[in-house]
Amino acid sequence: MTSKGGASLGLVVMVESVVVNKVQVRATLVIDTDVWMHTINDFDFAPRFHLTESNLVLSEASDGSELATIALDDEMLEMVERDRSVDLRVKFLVHGFHGHLMDIHPIIADGKAKKLAESRWKSTLPVEMIAGSDSASGTVAADGDANTMHPPSP
Repeated sequence: MTSKGGASLGLVVMVESVVVNKVQVRATLVIDTDVWMHTINDFDFAPRFHLTESNLVLSEASDGSELATIALDDEMLEMVERDRSVDLRVKFLVHGFHGHLMDIHPIIADGKAKKLAESRWKSTLPVEMIAGSDSASGTVAADGDANTMHPPSP
């Protein structure tokens, strides 16, 4: 699942694309991604998640651009609705900087091997439940306000 970041609202977008490698069910829902940045100086990446129907949408906080959409099965959907959070594992990469090394030095122990550093991080992010989604928890919006969530009445 790949998606390109877009420049909306005239802001500079640091993320070139996002590749979702794996979605796993563990204690929480774990999402492994590769985030391709434009240059090595790009550092501003603030991901946000929201749930619409049975899709989990990854977007950028600075401009709201949608980076990736992940279709969830019933077990994953139930876990996201229960926890209201996901674990995001990110590996940051830059085209041209993290390419394939053609000539690998035969003796790696002498320190001349050219293995480039890969920046990685892991974070637990909250999931915003969008009103009108197909949620089993029965959350509904009141007074037509799509951003206000209310628990179901007993």
